[in-house]
Amino acid sequence: SSPSSSPPKFEPCRPMRILEVGVGATCRTILRGMYDDAFQNIDTGIEFIGIDLDIPNDDVVQKAKEKMVSATKELKSPVSMNTHEYEYSYDETKPLSFSIQSGDITTGLPFPDGYFDAITSSLLLCSVDDQSNAIAEIKRLLNPNGGVYGFIEHVAVNRSYNNEKDLILLELSQEAFDPLQQLVAH
Repeated sequence: SSPSSSPPKFEPCRPMRILEVGVGATCRTILRGMYDDAFQNIDTGIEFIGIDLDIPNDDVVQKAKEKMVSATKELKSPVSMNTHEYEYSYDETKPLSFSIQSGDITTGLPFPDGYFDAITSSLLLCSVDDQSNAIAEIKRLLNPNGGVYGFIEHVAVNRSYNNEKDLILLELSQEAFDPLQQLVAH
């Protein structure tokens, strides 16, 4: 099942390790720039790994990589990306590594205990079969010496944010059913 080892020792010069669980078919969190501001505060470089049951199509991965490169150019860092057949690099001062991989958070991922400094997910826990196993695996993967888990669950669609025309039906249904949901919730 899952690899087991002692938590990683403090390594001040290594890149910050970030795992996004459930990147989805559109890599929406990356493409919306949700990491952009945070990357400006990281001075050791970034190792970013996105996980999902199904890897997004090549066009989406390409756009996500370009967005990540754009967001980190302010870091003045070398970029190494080798997911699928794409490779990008530029030679400056801080490393960026980016990959999207297939994996299931409920059955274990192939990383050592405590490997990640930050783990994020968006609308993940409502879609996995076993939330307890997912949370246990996130806890196992998170660095016990200061790791952070950030998540967003059940948010309303806001197409005006990114002009996502494919979400119009979802947004309209959320708006239509929201009064009923509010009545039931209270």
